[in-house]
Formats: sequence, structure tokens, C-alpha cells
Amino acid sequence: MSNVSPSSHDVQYWSRLSDGANTIYIGLAVLVALATFLVYYFGSKAQGAKDNELKQVQAISAQKQASSATEIAQLHLQAAELNADAAKAKEGMAVAHAQIAQAKKAAADASREGQYALLTAEEAKLKQEQLKQENIQLSTRLNEAITEAQTTKLSLMEAQQKLTLAQLSQHHSLENVKQQQKPRIITPEQQKILTTYFTANPKGFVCIACVLGDNEALSYASQLDNILKTAGWNTAGVTQVNFSSNPVGLIVNLEPTNDAASVLPSANALVHGLSLAKLKFRPIDLVGIPGMTMATNMPSDQRLQLIVGVKPTTTK
Repeated sequence: MSNVSPSSHDVQYWSRLSDGANTIYIGLAVLVALATFLVYYFGSKAQGAKDNELKQVQAISAQKQASSATEIAQLHLQAAELNADAAKAKEGMAVAHAQIAQAKKAAADASREGQYALLTAEEAKLKQEQLKQENIQLSTRLNEAITEAQTTKLSLMEAQQKLTLAQLSQHHSLENVKQQQKPRIITPEQQKILTTYFTANPKGFVCIACVLGDNEALSYASQLDNILKTAGWNTAGVTQVNFSSNPVGLIVNLEPTNDAASVLPSANALVHGLSLAKLKFRPIDLVGIPGMTMATNMPSDQRLQLIVGVKPTTTK
């Protein structure tokens, strides 16, 4: 154990401790100064780097801002164009909506009209069927009417034919009556033909006879007698004869005789002359006229007879 007192020991201890503390303080102060310098130095370096970096960042930022401004301007322009397009699209949509509304209205109208058309078509179909049935009935009635009209037409035609025939018959009857009532005459032209021919051809004796009591036949026979006499023929005039059966029309007759050949030339001339004048007569009959009484003093070779019978009931 030491002889130093606790108080001096403590002073030494604290003195050494204070020296150590000073030393440590000085060291720490140096370290702090060094650290401060280093901090300042590196701080200045770092600040410069930061400033440069800041400037670069600011330059890049400015470029980016300029580029961004340009892009923003372009975007604004595009936005404006898009807004304009949107406005147009909006207008188009409004028009489209209006057209859609009109289309819907038109569709509704068309639907109503379609429904009405369906109803009308059904009614028209029913009406058409009714008209078809009516047309069938009308066609049947028309055919019946046509058949009836044809039958009536045929009946009318038959009646018309009968009426026409009756009228023709009546007309012919009237004409026949008129012709029958009208006396036979020899026209001037016929007289000229007969006179010329009879004068230039063989002549002979002709016995002219007519029906007793028939004034028309007597007049006709007298005309023939005058023509023959004018042409140089011999006649005994007109003899009226009472026939058992009255002859009809004009007859040229040659009775059989012992010398008939001598009479034939004048007989042929008489027949040809009457034919040229277109006077209707019966051809020469060699058997004579039954019931005819001739003059007994007539020469046997003078048997040429011209007989005027009653007027025919039919003419032409």
C-alpha cells in the first residue's frame, strides 16, 4: 500500500485525466477541423458537381420543357382538332339521331300502313272473291243471254226470210198480176225486125187464129197479122176459134199435108223471124192443135198456122 494520501492521489489522477482529456480534446479538435475542411472541400466539390448536374438537369429540363411545350402545343392543336371532330361527330350524331328518329317514325308509320295494308289486302281478297263469284254469275247470265239472243236472232232471221219470201212472192204475184193485166204488144223495134226479116225471106200463106172471146189475144194476133201483110205475106185475117182446151201463149203449127215440103221454107222463115224479134212461142208442132177448127176451103198446102192462145200467167 502507498503512502500517498487519497487527496493527492486524486489530484494526480484528475490531472492526468485532465491532460488526457485535453489531449483527446485537441485531437478531437484537429479531427473536427480536418473533418470540417474535408467537409468543406468535398462539400465544395459536391456543390459544384451538384451545380453542374443541376445546370444539366435544368438544361435538359428546359429542353424537355420546350419539347413538352411543343408537344403540348401539338397536343392542344390535336385536341382542338379532336374537339372540332368531336363537335362534328356530335352534330353528325345529332343528325343521325334525328334520322334514326325519323326512321323510327317512318317505320312506325310503315308498320301501321302495313297493318292497314294487310287488312285492306284481306278485304280486297274477300272483295275479289265476291267479284269473282259475281263475274261467274254474270258470265253465266251473259252466256244464257247470248244463247237466247242467238236463238232470237235465228228466229228473227227465219222470220225475216219468210217475210222476204212473202214480200217477193207478193211482189211477183203483183208483177204477175200487172203483167197478166198488161196486154201483149209488139214494140216498134220488134216490128222493124219482123218486117225486115219477113220481107227478105220466103213468104207463104199463114192461118192466124186466136181464142174466141179473148180480146187481148185478138189484139196481139191482129198486130202479127198486120206485120205479115206489110212484109208481103198472105193471111186470111185473124180467125177466132172455140178450142176445147184453150192454148196458152204463141204457137207456130204445121199440120201434116200431102205436100208439106212446099210449106217448110215459109215456116222456117216465120220461126226465125219470131226468134230474132225475141217473141216467145212454142216451136213447130207437127201433130196440130187438138180441137182447132180451120176453114174447109183452105188449100191443102196451106197448113202453116200461127195460133195466139191466152196470155201466160207467168212472164219472162
